[in-house]
Amino acid sequence: MSRYTRPARRSGWGRLTTRAVALVVAAVLAGATGVVGTSAAVAATPAAASPGTFTVVGTVQAEARTGVTVTPAVWDPDSEEWTAAATSVAVNATTGAFALKLPAGSSRYTILFETKRIPFLNTYLGGGTSAPEDDTLGKSVFSGAKGTTKTIAEVKLVPAGVIEGVITDVAGAPIVGGIVSGTPVDDDLDYPATTTTAANGSYYLPVKRNVPMYVSLSAEKYEDTYYPGTEDGNAATTLSTTSANSFHLTGVDLTVKGSRPSVVGAFGDLSDESLTQEQYDALPTAHVYIYPVVNGTVSSIPAQTSGDDVEFEFDGLNDGDYMMAFRDTTTNAWIPATSNTGAPKIGSAVSGNGCLVPLTLVRGHDVDLGVISLGATATTPCTAPWGTGAVFSGKVTNMTKGAATTAELFYATSVNDIVDVDIATVSATGTYSFSAITTAGRYFVLVTAGRDAPYFDTLQGGYSTSNDVAAQVVSHAPKVAANTASSGNDVTLIPAAIVTGKITGGGKPLEGAYALISQIDSADDGDSLTYDSTATDAAGRYLLKVRTGSNYAIAAEADDYSTQYFDGKATLDDATLVSFAKPGKDPRSFNFAMKPLSPTVSGIVVTFPLTANELPDSVAPVKNLSATLYRKIGGYYKKVATELAPAIEELGNSIQFPVAGAPALVAGDYHVRFSVGTRWIPMSQYATPATIDEPTNGPACFIPVKLGAATQELVYASLDLKDTKTKCADEPVKKPIVSTGSSASNPAVISWPADPAVIMAPSVTSTPTPTATPTPSVTPTVTAEPTDTAEPSETASEAPVASPQNTSVSGNLAWIYVVGGLILAAIIAALIIMVARRQAAAGK
Repeated sequence: MSRYTRPARRSGWGRLTTRAVALVVAAVLAGATGVVGTSAAVAATPAAASPGTFTVVGTVQAEARTGVTVTPAVWDPDSEEWTAAATSVAVNATTGAFALKLPAGSSRYTILFETKRIPFLNTYLGGGTSAPEDDTLGKSVFSGAKGTTKTIAEVKLVPAGVIEGVITDVAGAPIVGGIVSGTPVDDDLDYPATTTTAANGSYYLPVKRNVPMYVSLSAEKYEDTYYPGTEDGNAATTLSTTSANSFHLTGVDLTVKGSRPSVVGAFGDLSDESLTQEQYDALPTAHVYIYPVVNGTVSSIPAQTSGDDVEFEFDGLNDGDYMMAFRDTTTNAWIPATSNTGAPKIGSAVSGNGCLVPLTLVRGHDVDLGVISLGATATTPCTAPWGTGAVFSGKVTNMTKGAATTAELFYATSVNDIVDVDIATVSATGTYSFSAITTAGRYFVLVTAGRDAPYFDTLQGGYSTSNDVAAQVVSHAPKVAANTASSGNDVTLIPAAIVTGKITGGGKPLEGAYALISQIDSADDGDSLTYDSTATDAAGRYLLKVRTGSNYAIAAEADDYSTQYFDGKATLDDATLVSFAKPGKDPRSFNFAMKPLSPTVSGIVVTFPLTANELPDSVAPVKNLSATLYRKIGGYYKKVATELAPAIEELGNSIQFPVAGAPALVAGDYHVRFSVGTRWIPMSQYATPATIDEPTNGPACFIPVKLGAATQELVYASLDLKDTKTKCADEPVKKPIVSTGSSASNPAVISWPADPAVIMAPSVTSTPTPTATPTPSVTPTVTAEPTDTAEPSETASEAPVASPQNTSVSGNLAWIYVVGGLILAAIIAALIIMVARRQAAAGK
């Protein structure tokens, strides 16, 4: 409900760390914004796998032959992880022998020996308790040729200490299939040790010796619990294991409670996956409150609240009785629920007037109310869920007409536990009051200033919401006793300077564009902090509020337009800074005439998998890597430019098209290829921000890109420098179109498909004669009308014939004949289909 408590939302490449994002933004994107384009999957055909199998045989030491399972794993070069290679086999309990059949060839394997109820740790081939870091051949990694047998020397498992116990719920029933973990206090990354509980709730957990640790239980529908029975990990008891061979700790039992219940619901049907953003924005919204009921009385302090949204979720609640209530997002009036699609059934159709929704929550059971329909306040008036309480009141001391609109009351038990209680209208004389004090604690208010008033929204105590002042606000908030009135909670609004202007594009106002104002530090580094932002109205106008006495940069942003700084500058460094000497509306108007974006293709090129769980600590860029962009012209792709892909520190390389000094790109279909010297490099994966979690897997020789008139496409590519089997090459050269003459006086004429880029970029006036391709250069090159190229790694295609300087009339007419013939054929086909349909209809 309140801007003071509402969390911000974030987005981005989930697997890209904050460090990497910062490097990418600084090195590649430099403020690029816009619509993401689309890509289609085009991959080269991978080499066929080697047929046949080989055999792996071996034995396990005598002390560890019971309950040992042998699981082979194969190295996946795409994800750079070990994955299951074949069905697990059991070790012979008498002889300790095992045998595996694995696919032969170049694949790399390791083996995991998993133990069950014996004092040994799960051990990998080679004696480690964690998988090998990579596929380097050695004592823990191997491969095999067809028909061969690999014999492994007797495997020695790592000895372990043992912790045993029984896990039950509060009724004494065993917890079956729960995950018991022994986690070292020092958070050793190759741990924790884990096991599952048996049918009687018992567990047997082999652990590292002489390692202090705590034991915990995680199970579906049960709250995570730490020994000796706390849900707070900080309160867990540390168990000190010893180095003795006989270390065996029993009786480490746990009694666990069901998971804390959650309540979810929505005010529109979100099950349709084709729902657009516009349709989502049109769905109804509401503020939602859930109140604990104690001894039949509804508390005035909500357990949780949700903001102005289509859907809500309350989680981590205690079991017990609750009341839910809903508030209109515009009028702040309490409104009733009429019905819902989930369970339990709620609303006026079930009982009462729907103003309050009773819920009884039980641990281990979540509630999904489904889609909730809300009623109209006018037909069913609702009041505050808690009834009435003692009055909390005050006034706005510097109130003028329109200076303040509403006051919101907050309750705080700590800096990190603040909930909004109620909202009231500020009177014309500046007074406000709440009948909401039923619970003892600290209370404070937030007064919302009028939109056009020269004041900031102000927290009690004189704090602005634009600063991180929760600690100060809570510490100065008055303590109020239960059911005790509190008066004199006055607020003096903070004065503000008002900044106004208009944002236009193409001479027309831009509704929904954003104006942003950033305070610039006085230090030499010129760091900035976004101070405020707002959207424009239908007339393209905006209003911002700032403090006096500082320097500010004002910017405008809009979809499909380049970000612009005042006045008319493209970057923050070039922006004209402004300041405001006194509160009130500044007489200046800060207007922006936005320029449409032109298409761009930028990207990040790495040598590790896009699906890696975490980024490597440091990655060396590919030396002399070039990226080449091609645009589809007719039935082929013509080179637009080649650039040297600059390095991104500790990450890889970057690409950016158009390159400096080149004409703007135009809408159309493009390909991006990569090369080093004369070698064209295949990719193991590529993606866009929309597909980064599920990238296209290769091998692939190019990234397909579709650009709209203002698409700012960002691509990610993972190069496979070790792939020597996939034969990537340059784009095929275009073929001339030959029109055969009908007589000796009208010989064959060669013509080329028209390039729409020439029409769209009139500054390009000449067309180079097509030639065979030079090898990809490590120096950036730009061709306004690109030269056609031959594949450098293969035999060059037939060289195209140079376009004649004087093209005959009949050569140009050849295109008219071809196009006209195609149109005529389409018309005839349509007529035939129409006649056939009418005949079929007449037959019916």
